[in-house]
Amino acid sequence: MKKTLISFVVCFCIFSVSVFGQAVDRNSYTAIDPFDYWLNEEQAPRRAVRRFKSAVEFVSQNGQIFNFISVDRNTRLDVRAPGSMAPPSPGQRAVIYFTATKGAGTDTRALDDIDYTEATESGIGLVKSPVNTSAPGVNRSQYEEITATDYRNEALFTREDEDDRYYRSIVRFESQDGLIYRFQFDDSSDETIAPVFIRVKWRIPELTAGQVVTGYYTASKEIRDHLILDHIEL
Repeated sequence: MKKTLISFVVCFCIFSVSVFGQAVDRNSYTAIDPFDYWLNEEQAPRRAVRRFKSAVEFVSQNGQIFNFISVDRNTRLDVRAPGSMAPPSPGQRAVIYFTATKGAGTDTRALDDIDYTEATESGIGLVKSPVNTSAPGVNRSQYEEITATDYRNEALFTREDEDDRYYRSIVRFESQDGLIYRFQFDDSSDETIAPVFIRVKWRIPELTAGQVVTGYYTASKEIRDHLILDHIEL
């Protein structure tokens, strides 16, 4: 009886390792930075399953959700970790391996593995998407120049069923959070005029806080305005 019990325990342990501790084939994961990952999520069809690896820095933990940020600290990325996985230390850099599965609108992201021995983008062979100042096929002549006050009025009184509007404005860069860039109208001295948040669809040149640029953007009214950057002049 004793030998049978020992044999059972050994078999169970082997089975547990094979099911719950399967080794991850790290070569099957595509190197991507968090910025390009968010672009990929937008373009992926429903039910698409992709496996990525990213060099990131650990920020915090909320239950099973591990929160990371890109090496340039401009793009956040959160993934769900297995309950048995210990989190890194705050500020610790690593390469994470995760599986992204597209749902009805967004991905679920499952953390598969963490590599603490390699924590650089070059170490995983990362090639970032190209930097451009313009989206394909942009006709800059159709963009109406608009000031901060006029834009605020347009945003307030445009109806949801109206056509998209095409604007260009001189704006001052404030900050970036992934695909969302925060700008303030450069002509505005009115502190009641809120900054605008413009989404990008490709990688634009790196901006520094306070840098003044001319942005060409599309405004679509859906309860509130949604702004998409089409071209930028530095």
